[in-house]
Amino acid sequence: MKNGLAWFIICLLCLLTACLLAYPLFPVPELVGIMLLGSVSLLVSFQASRFPRFAFYGQQIFLVGLIIAGYYDPALWAGLPLIACNFRQAPDYYSLVLTAVLPFLYPQLLLQIMAVYMAMIIAIFLARLSDHYQALKAQYFQTLDAMTSDKIRLESARHRMATENELARENAILAERKRIAREIHDNVGHQLTAAILQTAALELAAQGEAKANLGQLKENLDQALEEVRASVHNLHAESLNIDQALHNLEQNYHFCPVFLKVDLSQEPNAATHHAILAICREALANTAKHSNASRVDISLRNDHKTYQLLIVDNGSQLSAQPSPRPGGGIGLYNMEDRVNQLGGRINISQERGFRILIRLPLDGNAAPQNEG
Repeated sequence: MKNGLAWFIICLLCLLTACLLAYPLFPVPELVGIMLLGSVSLLVSFQASRFPRFAFYGQQIFLVGLIIAGYYDPALWAGLPLIACNFRQAPDYYSLVLTAVLPFLYPQLLLQIMAVYMAMIIAIFLARLSDHYQALKAQYFQTLDAMTSDKIRLESARHRMATENELARENAILAERKRIAREIHDNVGHQLTAAILQTAALELAAQGEAKANLGQLKENLDQALEEVRASVHNLHAESLNIDQALHNLEQNYHFCPVFLKVDLSQEPNAATHHAILAICREALANTAKHSNASRVDISLRNDHKTYQLLIVDNGSQLSAQPSPRPGGGIGLYNMEDRVNQLGGRINISQERGFRILIRLPLDGNAAPQNEG
């Protein structure tokens, strides 16, 4: 029996039937024996899954033994419900036919024996009801676990889709900027260069005031060409400037001061640029939500193989979700997902504040690695 209430009701029924069978005496020794026998029967029933034949024969021996013992002390028959409630398989119940001899052994106790039969029926019903309850409870928790797993998986898929859409949008913006820069360089730049050459040729042939005006015009065209070249260069530089993007993020963060240090010898590609920026944004949001930090330090550097991103706050209040694994905080899980997609590694700890150390491959194309 796994349900405490059902077990209590069955024990109460055994007590009442024992009192009826032993009336007018109170059957203290019999009750002790019944409880001991019921406990042993319960232990045997727990072995049914591992040793089914042992459990089957053990229960039958207890049943037959109790019927025989009841011939000398009818109050012991009150323990039959404790044995019957532990039956699990259909063959177990066939042996209950042996209890049909009880009225013949003690015809004068027919009403009390009927009470024993009724207690057995109620005990079997409560046992089956308890088993059904346990099965429903297990099914409920299994369904709850499946729903939680599905929710995490769907949230991860949604976030991955949003990330891919955002990356596609940024790539489209970058492609448009490059197209504009190329058109400016190919069209406006070439036209200005041609105008400068024509102006220089006219300046050679001109005399007096006209020559001076052409010289000024040539200087203006030279300046315009330099500005066009600077604009084209700025379009390319702005599209992949992680330093400027992180400084913009720092300036727009108001929860606590952010101390940023960027030391790069190579600008990251678009995917790595987007991942670094998104991870820093998520980390700063987590600090504002879950920490009492008074400062955040962000360091980004690279060696000849990897980019190293270190984010540390000095908060003494532990994060509510310290693990990036499924079941933990979705923000940290998304960080790990981004890092794994780029083939990097992430390490999160809570020593002297909250600390996130991320290593990303320099080329951004390595196969994902799982953390051990």
